[in-house]
Amino acid sequence: MLVYLVVVASAAGQATPARRPAAAAPGRLMAEQVYKNIRVLRGLTEDQFMDTMAFISGGLGTNCIHCHSTAIGGSTPARWAGFAADTPLKETARQMIAMVNRINSGYFGGAKVVTCYTCHRGLEDPPKVIPQLALQYGEPKEEEPDQFTSQDPDSPTPDQVIDKYIQAIGGAERVASLRSFTAKGTYSGYDTDFEAVPLDVYSKAPNQRAWVVHTAFGERSRVFNGRAGWNATPDTSQVRPVLPITAGRLENERVLAQLAFPTQIKTTLTRLLTGPEMTIGGGDPEASRTLPDRQVYVVQGLDAGRLPVKMYFEKESGLLVRVVTHVNSALGVFSTQIDYSDYRDASGIKMPFHWVVTAADGQNVYDLTEVQINTTIADARFAQPAPPRLVARTP
Repeated sequence: MLVYLVVVASAAGQATPARRPAAAAPGRLMAEQVYKNIRVLRGLTEDQFMDTMAFISGGLGTNCIHCHSTAIGGSTPARWAGFAADTPLKETARQMIAMVNRINSGYFGGAKVVTCYTCHRGLEDPPKVIPQLALQYGEPKEEEPDQFTSQDPDSPTPDQVIDKYIQAIGGAERVASLRSFTAKGTYSGYDTDFEAVPLDVYSKAPNQRAWVVHTAFGERSRVFNGRAGWNATPDTSQVRPVLPITAGRLENERVLAQLAFPTQIKTTLTRLLTGPEMTIGGGDPEASRTLPDRQVYVVQGLDAGRLPVKMYFEKESGLLVRVVTHVNSALGVFSTQIDYSDYRDASGIKMPFHWVVTAADGQNVYDLTEVQINTTIADARFAQPAPPRLVARTP
């Protein structure tokens, strides 16, 4: 995500007893070095910790405030410290994670087979224990598998689907000439109280990108230089201003930076295959618009962490309308879904001007107003950001 939430400061974690903090490798920060009152999630990097918080939210279909104090809602920096306070639900979460880890270590060799989602299924209520006859005797609900395992014999090959996409957005020769682009537009999400604020995007082949969101409190940025990445947010007493991106999040940045240049799809991912034709919805609640259901082919590949990356190409037009990536947290794997629409011509190449990023830790909307192709972008744009200045918000 462009700017992930930096407001969750304490919650449950690994079921191992509290231990001495692990020493952070150069350029990495451990959760206990950044946040307060970390009791059992010690030994994770800061973004691994945040990924675990996102996984808990997704497993229960809720948000940060469910377990944390209701006084910490919104994006006002002064309220972020409230996340460290203990609550009864936070203590319950610690006990639940201890239980889950005991099950996995005792019966599944430590593999993350049983998770929050196994029982809660996206509901914050206690899991149901009585089987429902309507489910037993009703029509089975078909769900998309977490991962396709073989090429669907009735679907086109990945090369055919990707080649049709490249042809649809401008043709092989034109698309191969794409070496960089910049864009301007707006961003809205939880961290802006869903207010649309100015956005700048910089992307350079083969794998560099930077995003700058101009919030009322100062500039927030997310930068990946092809090897390392950082999140920069205005400083507060609770969160350090520049945090490194590590582990699964770093691989996610690499994949998305490379997929921004369509001719790299076939080399970015391994074991490409096409799943069966399927229908996806087009709802976009944050932007108050609805797209019709679409028939798509799903091309799946694996990233360097051997996690699936799914690309959904509209059957009729060939356009890429959705990408789903995965990150492995301390408790299990969770998804980030990016929906693309409103394709417009930008110097002979069709680019999506409307993006919706949906993840366990929030939904963000991006509306581009202009895109410039093959612009010169200085390497300094992808360097580690300087600590941004906190701007006092005018009442």
